[in-house]
Amino acid sequence: MVHLLKWRSHATKVANLAILTAFMFLWSCDQHPTVAPEAQDSSFHQKSNVSTVLKANPVTPVKKSNLGHSLDGVSKSKTIKADKGGTVKNHGNAIFVPAGAIDEDKTFSITILSSDFMDLEFKPDGAFITPVELTISYEGADLSGISEDDLTIAWYDPDSGQYYDVGGTIDKKKKHLKVWVSHFTRYSLSVR
Repeated sequence: MVHLLKWRSHATKVANLAILTAFMFLWSCDQHPTVAPEAQDSSFHQKSNVSTVLKANPVTPVKKSNLGHSLDGVSKSKTIKADKGGTVKNHGNAIFVPAGAIDEDKTFSITILSSDFMDLEFKPDGAFITPVELTISYEGADLSGISEDDLTIAWYDPDSGQYYDVGGTIDKKKKHLKVWVSHFTRYSLSVR
């Protein structure tokens, strides 16, 4: 009888541990979903300003002004520590990497591309553990006939030659847009 009671006590502990483990797993899945948030909730993009690569809304890239062309090819880089995070800046454009967004120290860079548009290349390639924030300046943009309210950030798809909207929050005083992204590619200031 004593062995049976010990076994039941042990079995209860194992069952409780299994329930706790399942709860923790489900909670962590809720905190870090494996499905893109946009796929779960179409209003997610507007609520949190986090973006992943989607090909839903093609947009038009904004052309550079003479000031914008004067910065063609300028690149800035910095090694960011995984446990501390950090920021890289390049003429009003920036990358903010929160602590824990990467699993190891990495060199991040922003290159202002030599093109007619406000295109920037952000590195390193690959996805992040948690999103990082991009800031794209429109200080060197030719906004002739364009309302600041219509500006957005887009990613460039080299296969289709299209720019796709990822959104962004406009700061008219600082003349830039910000957006949280889960990986890097070529991004551009664009208009909806």
